[in-house]
Amino acid sequence: MDKIVHIGYHKTGTTFLQDVLFPKHPEIHYVDRMTTQKYFLRVGSLFFDADKVKNEIKTLENSVDNGKKALVFSDEELSGHIHTGGNGGYLSKEVADRIHQVMPDAKIMINVRNQVKMIDSVYRQYIKKGGTFSVEKYLFNNNGLPHRQPRFQFAHFEYDRLVEYYINLFGRENVFVYLYEDFKQDKSFYNDMLEEMGLSSIDNIKKMSSDIKNPSYSEFSLAVAKYFNRFYGEDPINRRCIVHIPYLYKIVKKLLFNYELKVRKKSPGSVLDEDTKHYIEDYYRESNRRLMELIAQDVTRYHYPVSHTSTNVGELVHQ
Repeated sequence: MDKIVHIGYHKTGTTFLQDVLFPKHPEIHYVDRMTTQKYFLRVGSLFFDADKVKNEIKTLENSVDNGKKALVFSDEELSGHIHTGGNGGYLSKEVADRIHQVMPDAKIMINVRNQVKMIDSVYRQYIKKGGTFSVEKYLFNNNGLPHRQPRFQFAHFEYDRLVEYYINLFGRENVFVYLYEDFKQDKSFYNDMLEEMGLSSIDNIKKMSSDIKNPSYSEFSLAVAKYFNRFYGEDPINRRCIVHIPYLYKIVKKLLFNYELKVRKKSPGSVLDEDTKHYIEDYYRESNRRLMELIAQDVTRYHYPVSHTSTNVGELVHQ
């Protein structure tokens, strides 16, 4: 039975994959996020037992219906937490090594997204989860040391580094990199992905994808949430709390969800000013050039920033 590990990234349509596509596909036995985290994330480096995890997965495989073709593990945290820069930059590589120790023949699925849109979405998610910092404070917080107090790091979204590391471990033929924008533009691209993984396509894929509702916060909701988040003290990551008022966060979150789903009339604008967008574009140009060489795909189709030295895109993606 094939083993497929979807490692993220965050904000690339993971909700649809985990809540709909993987669990409902007739040829997939989907290993839920909590179980995947138990296998690969919830034990420290000095306590991780690859043989134990191998045995647990083997037992799971033996219990699976014969009609299934693949075990699919999916959790975007496997690529590292977005609000901590992959836990100070250490987690992403560590998890890759763990997966390889346990399943060296696995197929690896990595979904990426234009970093300008990605970081805009990441900040909205930070506020939705209880954050209180401004965009500038969240992105450019240089107080303290990352290994003591992990925080957002631009380096986390240099996709080429993690992609190359997985290729070195599993082989180029077993690492599949997809652009989030392809899925967003044409839902039938999910079937292309399934077929590439050796699985059957699904006839009603477009209908299935329309069932997921996970709206981004508008400027109004961001302002309201950021104010009330000061009275929510359960999530300690990169935030300020005046006093914790039980249940307030859940009430506000539900009200804002209904507002975004039923009241908001237009898509939210960017939370990033032009200077920040230019900074992001300049930061990732060289990384995206290397990414194109690795995956042989033209990311400039979706306006990913790419180094000016990469003038011949066709030459890059066909190397």
